[in-house]
Amino acid sequence: MKQRPLSRYLFWWNVVLSLCCLLAIFILFSATIKEEEFPRFVTLYLFLGAAVVILCMPLSVAVSKILTGPLRELVRAVRGSGREGNGQEFGRKLRLPDGVLNYEEAVSLYSALNDLLPDLRKRFNRVKKEKDRLELVFFSMKEAVFLLDARGCVKTMNKAAEALVSASEKEARGRPLITIFRDINLARHVDKIYSDLREREEELILHTGREEVKRRCFFVRSVIIHDPGGKPSGVLVVMDDRTRLKRLEDMRKDFVANVSHELKTPVTAIKGYVETLLDEAADENDTARRFLEIIERQSIRLEALVEDLLLLSRIESEPYRREIKRVSLDVCHILHSAVQACNISAENKAIGIELICEPDRFQVSVDERLMEQAVSNLVMNAVKYSHHGGKVIIKAEEINRRSAGPEIVISIQDSGPGIAIEDQARIFERFYRADKARSRKLGGTGLGLAIVKHIVQAHGGRVRVTSRTGQGSTFLIILPRGNTAVNQTAR
Repeated sequence: MKQRPLSRYLFWWNVVLSLCCLLAIFILFSATIKEEEFPRFVTLYLFLGAAVVILCMPLSVAVSKILTGPLRELVRAVRGSGREGNGQEFGRKLRLPDGVLNYEEAVSLYSALNDLLPDLRKRFNRVKKEKDRLELVFFSMKEAVFLLDARGCVKTMNKAAEALVSASEKEARGRPLITIFRDINLARHVDKIYSDLREREEELILHTGREEVKRRCFFVRSVIIHDPGGKPSGVLVVMDDRTRLKRLEDMRKDFVANVSHELKTPVTAIKGYVETLLDEAADENDTARRFLEIIERQSIRLEALVEDLLLLSRIESEPYRREIKRVSLDVCHILHSAVQACNISAENKAIGIELICEPDRFQVSVDERLMEQAVSNLVMNAVKYSHHGGKVIIKAEEINRRSAGPEIVISIQDSGPGIAIEDQARIFERFYRADKARSRKLGGTGLGLAIVKHIVQAHGGRVRVTSRTGQGSTFLIILPRGNTAVNQTAR
């Protein structure tokens, strides 16, 4: 709304009122004026009208100053109080200065404001303390935090971010993030956020340009910031440096791979010699034969463990994942192969396997050998843990999520004892067993589910489990449909 000074309103009000009075006088006296004197009479009234207009201007200014004087002083006092930086003088009592007309309305306004000022001062101090606390937390975070505006330019960043980019917050403010952190992977991450307008998190290998931190591993999480109206106003980027953890993880993987490789030769030799001794000790001491059979079983178990460790190490390595050869396959073909591999074990326990899959309907781009092994591991587990005479249901179907597009879901449902809720988050870890006694009795290396998880992740998918104690378990393999998996890399 357009604002005008009070003197202008008063001026036109006075002009209109005065002219109305003159017009009334003119009408009253015009009847008594002779015809020959009428022109002179009109001229006189025009002169008086002009004089009134001229006199109204200073009168209006004077009256407006009298009326607005206390208001102007009030505005000056409030602005002066608001400029205090330490918060001690903010909210001090307002007083009308000497020489200002203290009419009733102005005094009432001053009194009302003075009643509000103590509460305003408390709120100001509370907000200031909260702001100082948030700033302390923000600038003390070990994670690098960047707050970007709607154009991708830096609005602010914390101390960890300053150390990362070798620039102060003042120098970086207003500049695009990609100009102060020159890395193509981070640039793609930020561009994806602004194009999709959805939060995103991923593990990135970034090059900062500094020699001591030239190549680092970061877990980057970005979220969209919305204004009070709900419109996107910026992006908050949080970067957690996991270089040390990544290095330790790589060392652990190398250690496991090397040890597994070194163990393979002696285990094979032990197994071969035991088999030879068993053949020669057929008619000799029963005790010796029993001990040799125990050694043979344990050597077979140890050999399976070494093979699983080697396979897991290969799948975890990035070079191996990049070399995986994917071809478009019918999901039903993979499921049929997995069922055939587990048929003998299922027949020994009188377990029926039901396969629900429409041929030539679901296509996935995968490595046939690896994906068949992942499905076989889950089917074999379902057979092992299902009770005698139970049933295993294998099903393939398609889902279509708006955020991820069409996906193929392979579900393997057993009739076993189920998995407790507290164990479900950890069953895909290496060597974790929900029921240790039962798992050892049934055999296995404790690596089957970990292998399944990494095979599925290497194909751009994910694995889930739903279970309730005493009601069986359902394992889900979720894969992108068609050729979309080719371009995806698991974290």
